[in-house]
Amino acid sequence: MAEPTHSEPPADPERLALAWRIAPASLAFMLDIRAISRRDRDLIDSLLFATIASSNVAPLIRDPGLQLTYAGLDSPVPDEARRPISINAVAQSTRVPFETARRRIRAMARDGLVELTERGVIIPQSILARQDFIDGMILRHVRVGRFYRELLELRALGPPGDAMPAVNEAPVLVTNRQAWAYILRMVDEMIALTGDPMGGLILMEMLQLNIQGMDPAELAAWAETPHTLGRPARTAAFAAALGLSPETTRRYVMSLGDAGFCVRSKAGARAILPPDKRPELERMALDNLANVQRMFARLGQLGVLAAFDGEAPAAAATA
Repeated sequence: MAEPTHSEPPADPERLALAWRIAPASLAFMLDIRAISRRDRDLIDSLLFATIASSNVAPLIRDPGLQLTYAGLDSPVPDEARRPISINAVAQSTRVPFETARRRIRAMARDGLVELTERGVIIPQSILARQDFIDGMILRHVRVGRFYRELLELRALGPPGDAMPAVNEAPVLVTNRQAWAYILRMVDEMIALTGDPMGGLILMEMLQLNIQGMDPAELAAWAETPHTLGRPARTAAFAAALGLSPETTRRYVMSLGDAGFCVRSKAGARAILPPDKRPELERMALDNLANVQRMFARLGQLGVLAAFDGEAPAAAATA
């Protein structure tokens, strides 16, 4: 007798519709954070750096008290409290080949961006105290606040749970930690989908251009036939956004096309999924919704959303 087959239960239609509704805002948020954080390094270096930074302070994310102890720019995490991460762990987390990760991390160490210790890699406070890093953290904090207001308009966040009072000091470090934890989870899903870190990051940029301006119904239709409904994206447009040369970007786009992740025409490239991977798109949309809601639930519990809600209207509009 044949064994019974098991499949995932169908998604709740209302929740799936909400997942599609927030998809463009979520993708724009992730790519904006990536653009803010790029500095002079390429995409892979930025991914490695973000992974190291997040791993160094991972224990803080699980401890609300420590989160608020080290919440603002005037109260950074001391170096002795940072948890080193091995190069092998960084490589596995980012799916970057070990030798590539080791070579790039050693280059970052020579440039003074990370510190190699016997226990692993850390990003010391002396680096994070640089003005260019502080400016980036402030911009990311502001972008988290804007994303929060976008999600409120989309009715994507549930009622607030138990929350601390609004924090007095701008919780720049808290919003940065939570944003990176969310983004790295979603980037990992995209990299797992394509099997290549650079390809996954390029596909995200292509996707944003393809779905720009779509409403939820159009997004749902696009998921069924992306090769006909997506807006073509010219290589030059997202090469500039990614800080890559057109030649490098074109090479990766061709590789993505050969793997079935995009179709190319004279008008530009459209992201698609191979038929056997299309169910993953719906799952990723639902995962994204869950991760977004989790991030803002934690920010609410820490009093960050109360601080955002209490901002003056002019400041909110500027953000």
